[in-house]
Amino acid sequence: MTTPVQPDTLEEMLALRDYCYAACEQGSAAEARIAKTVFDWLGNILRSMDVETILKDGKFQPGAQHIVGKVPTDSPEQDLVIKSTIRPGYRLRERLIRAQEVVVYGYEAE
Repeated sequence: MTTPVQPDTLEEMLALRDYCYAACEQGSAAEARIAKTVFDWLGNILRSMDVETILKDGKFQPGAQHIVGKVPTDSPEQDLVIKSTIRPGYRLRERLIRAQEVVVYGYEAE
């Protein structure tokens, strides 16, 4: 059974999950373990509400991802390949709530 989604509650959960994601990337090893546990736990709760996390690597996907930064590369094969994620994206059923915010490589011809 799916839990109904309350907009304010969902917004607060996503903000908390963003904080945990950042702590996983920037905190000490102990902080990262705790943050990852909470991040995963919130992910399970969101899944019970039919909220899918968008956290993908590989080539940039315009419909689900938003570029927030570019890092130059001299390799054309790396053009628009995701270097890192700033914030995960989310989809409620088929509706995009927020695109995954990513930093990509950008090919620059010499």
